[in-house]
Amino acid sequence: MSILIKVLSLALFSTFVFAGEEKVTLPNSTKQQNIKTWAPTPLELQNALKVTNEFISEYKEGNSSPGWDLVSDDLKGSVSKDEWEAVFSVLKNSYGERKSSEFNRAIKTNKLPSGLAGDIILVILIAEFEKEKIGETLTLISKNGVWYLASYNYQVIG
Repeated sequence: MSILIKVLSLALFSTFVFAGEEKVTLPNSTKQQNIKTWAPTPLELQNALKVTNEFISEYKEGNSSPGWDLVSDDLKGSVSKDEWEAVFSVLKNSYGERKSSEFNRAIKTNKLPSGLAGDIILVILIAEFEKEKIGETLTLISKNGVWYLASYNYQVIG
């Protein structure tokens, strides 16, 4: 069952979450930072999870560069396809095959401390690999109404 189906029932609830400031540990960081966040709309969440599911499907199918066609032009300008592939090669070699993924949460913001700005959704997943449980953050950005991967980060969580 896809993550999208599991989350659709949560989407209606998420529209009632108020905007605020949230202390989060951002990808590639060990310290918490405050960022302004709010819940994505049900449609934004649905579209972001379509990208997330496509990325996960490509990864599970053994694609050496999962989600490369979903990567934003900005990220493609700073990361080569070979570098993108290397991330997933290390992930697989270190932690084994992906067994499952569960949606943890999604938050929306318009600016990250890294300088990324725009319509941004952080999709946080808990993935079970053969050797470890991994927390994954897919940072998605909307360009002209289409959601793209702006970064992928992971951290071993136990």
